[in-house]
Amino acid sequence: MPDSHRDDGYDPDRWDARFIVARDGPRELEDGVHRRTLASLNNGWLARGGHLRLHDDHLSFDPSRIERLLFAKPVRVDFTRVTGVERHPARPEDVLPGGMSPRMRVRTEAKSYDFVFHTGLDDWLDAVGERMRIWQTRRRFDGE
Repeated sequence: MPDSHRDDGYDPDRWDARFIVARDGPRELEDGVHRRTLASLNNGWLARGGHLRLHDDHLSFDPSRIERLLFAKPVRVDFTRVTGVERHPARPEDVLPGGMSPRMRVRTEAKSYDFVFHTGLDDWLDAVGERMRIWQTRRRFDGE
């Protein structure tokens, strides 16, 4: 997926380039989006595939078209509600019970959101942590 700091390996001359653009959207990041990738939002027994985006002050998850046909709703997690961002399992060499994939757990006071990625879990944890630090610093200096 597009990221302003990394090459994602996209080749516009590949035979499936048009399908990739149809699935992922435009190659450029939208205004105010620092990172975007395909992810799965797992809550309990239900998993939804879609795009996870990292914005200045929140995370947003937009389900894929097929998931929206199955009544999936977009999710927005504001940094004001986030109480913690964790990696499960805590160490990369550990394994979760039942063969579950490693995930990024975003905790809020009301509930938690588990995001599963094909690749780049630790990069996402670093990016979210950095963006939250920047957001908190801005709030502190803005006097909020």
